[in-house]
Amino acid sequence: MFAGILRSIGSLVVGVVPLGLTGIIVVLTTVQLGAAISDVVADAMVAERAKKEPAEGAGNLQSLCWVMLSVGAMMGSILSSVLLQEFDLPPKLFFVIFTAAPMALCLMAFRLEDTKATPFKKGDWSRQNSSSWC
Repeated sequence: MFAGILRSIGSLVVGVVPLGLTGIIVVLTTVQLGAAISDVVADAMVAERAKKEPAEGAGNLQSLCWVMLSVGAMMGSILSSVLLQEFDLPPKLFFVIFTAAPMALCLMAFRLEDTKATPFKKGDWSRQNSSSWC
């Protein structure tokens, strides 16, 4: 949720507030920090889910996620170029329009179930396997 808030506020600031070059660099760096955080969380969730899948299908889930991420990025780029060329919208408006995606991320974060992991006890090596050290 924190990542979605970072991205939303940063995109909104770029779209609404007049900034100098330094301000834009700082705000866009903040937006990308939010994107990096959300990507790490999403990758961790996919990795956890892949552990529950059969061994031969675990890689397919991660591949599917990356394909969908790429398709979404291409669709967003095509949509923004069509809006820019056909409707002659100002470029700053795109930052405001694309604030919707991180806001949706924030709303979906409330629906995620988080289970608490049980901590390892000293000397309890039975719960570990060789793949957890990689």
